[in-house]
Amino acid sequence: MTDTPMTDNEIWEAARSFHERMVDEIKNPGDMLGVAAVITTNLLVAGVMAGLDPEMVPILLDSIQSDVFNAIKALSPPDGNSNSIQ
Repeated sequence: MTDTPMTDNEIWEAARSFHERMVDEIKNPGDMLGVAAVITTNLLVAGVMAGLDPEMVPILLDSIQSDVFNAIKALSPPDGNSNSIQ
């Protein structure tokens, strides 16, 4: 382990790799969402315990919410029916 911060590409690659491992182990999307929520919570707690300003937690959560909504919008078909995604 190193104290050198990861580059943006390294972060994206690590996230992709982690996601692929989760998909291999957890087949139910609801279960995967639960695992991701627990991991996110634990990482935020660890960050605050390591010195992250607790006021950053809602800012980070708002950023996640915005990213989710933007991804849904980008992935949704023009007719707005997300059930029709192939």
